[in-house]
Amino acid sequence: MGRSRVFGLFFLAFFWAAVFPRSAGHPAQAAFTTDERKPTPPPVKPVSIDALWHDPGEIPTLDLAYGAGGRENAPRASASYSFVKEDLGGTSTKFYVKDQDGVEWLVKVGDEARGETAATRFVWAMGYFADDDYFVPKLHVSHMSELHRHSKSVHPDGTITNARLKRSRKDQKKLATWAWSDNPFQGTRELNGLRVMMALINNWDLKSVNNKIYGSKDHSKQDEKKPASQDQQKKLGDGNEAAKDNANVHYVVSDLGASFGRTGAFFSRSKGKVKDYTKDKFIRATTPETVDFVMRTKPGRIIRFFKPGHSRQRIQMAATAEHVPRADAKWIGSQLSKLTPEQIRSAFEASGFTAKETDGYLAELNKRIAELNAL
Repeated sequence: MGRSRVFGLFFLAFFWAAVFPRSAGHPAQAAFTTDERKPTPPPVKPVSIDALWHDPGEIPTLDLAYGAGGRENAPRASASYSFVKEDLGGTSTKFYVKDQDGVEWLVKVGDEARGETAATRFVWAMGYFADDDYFVPKLHVSHMSELHRHSKSVHPDGTITNARLKRSRKDQKKLATWAWSDNPFQGTRELNGLRVMMALINNWDLKSVNNKIYGSKDHSKQDEKKPASQDQQKKLGDGNEAAKDNANVHYVVSDLGASFGRTGAFFSRSKGKVKDYTKDKFIRATTPETVDFVMRTKPGRIIRFFKPGHSRQRIQMAATAEHVPRADAKWIGSQLSKLTPEQIRSAFEASGFTAKETDGYLAELNKRIAELNAL
């Protein structure tokens, strides 16, 4: 048999196997894929809107100086803290401490500390779930270790200045993350209201990693026993995760540090700067049905060419503030209009802003709320 004939027969056999896989040995199984042989999963249960939003009650009576955690859970002026560990997530200098009562706090310092504390006040006042954040001008941490990320707010003697403290709730644990474009609340008035809130406070860092699904720790322990194949669904945050079965599940925008500055590119955006915030436009365009808000996160053409993955993420962030139903934007505007000037002022003052900065934020917020109500 010639070499060319052997090669031809080998090629024919290879071609036959590629076109008709497993057909000769297992003709009955050729019509079924691996996925089709899997048992049908149980139907997905809808997630209640209560997991995202609740009626805040009488808005003019809410205490925006203390926010979601309230006065009773605020750090005590006489509290002593000990260092636990550093947190290298995100970009800010962060570390965990524990007070003398055993309560654990996540300390954040830098340009996000003040703006984030204030942002949680307004999100919470509108009925959305928020972290228990407090601004502390000065505290002392014993056994302070050297941090990988340095900050002028962290002093050699363990003194920490201008810090945001987030209380770790003992009965709560993170279950998953959720995305603005992939969650159980698409099309609801409440989710659209939250989208408007992000534009209102100029929160430009709308990555999915900053959105958390919290649940009770009892539920978390049960969830850890589930196979790894189900864990991938959890990370999608689309309502398919096991978290939906828990009555105490909350969908939270847990990192609001990029707020109350200017949206924009890497060198033009800012955080917690009242001059930048007041110069930014709020509403970009309107139609009879929808509203587009300013969210300058879309990268330029050069960045899109060299960093397509990064660019897609930034474009999705901008889309969060686009095509919001006009009626839903006006609804959240009517809710915001119930806030008194005293409440707004207390939110910024309790977050470490000066009287002059507070005046600037108060004027700009009132202007933006009026724009929503004029839609």
